[in-house]
Amino acid sequence: MQIFNWPFTPENAAAVAGWGFWIGLLGLLASAIGFAVTFVQLRRTRTAAQEAKRASEEARTRVASYDMIFELSKAASALENTQSHIRREDWAEAFHSYAEARIALVKISQLPSKLTQTTKDQISAIADQIERTGKRMSLNHTKGVDRSEQMRALQTNTDYQVALTRINASLDRVNG
Repeated sequence: MQIFNWPFTPENAAAVAGWGFWIGLLGLLASAIGFAVTFVQLRRTRTAAQEAKRASEEARTRVASYDMIFELSKAASALENTQSHIRREDWAEAFHSYAEARIALVKISQLPSKLTQTTKDQISAIADQIERTGKRMSLNHTKGVDRSEQMRALQTNTDYQVALTRINASLDRVNG
């Protein structure tokens, strides 16, 4: 038990103080090193979290780009079908095809993407125009159509197809 009494004897007070000083200094040094390591780890964690967030956003944008291409393809196909229905004067099917094209364009305008707000607004405007044209077709279905109205509908549909081509070019530029 002599070993446990050593620090408490008065003749060892100077040695105990010396050892206490050095142990305290080592504790302070260990604390400073621990704080520095913790600080570095926190910075690394923050950087990793930011990088993960950026990668997540990039993946989300990439998936949205694929969705946009799919929806654009659906809209183009619907407009081609509309062209065929107009030529056959099948106004009910033309209206249905226009509705499909409009729905696809609305989806495109709402998907997260790198498209500018101006481009998204233009896509929404085209969708609105298609809706108005579809309503006019619905009326034509009920009252009958003359040849000039059919030609007007074909020209309008062609204009929409040109607009889709421009949207597709915008998507190609944005997606690199």
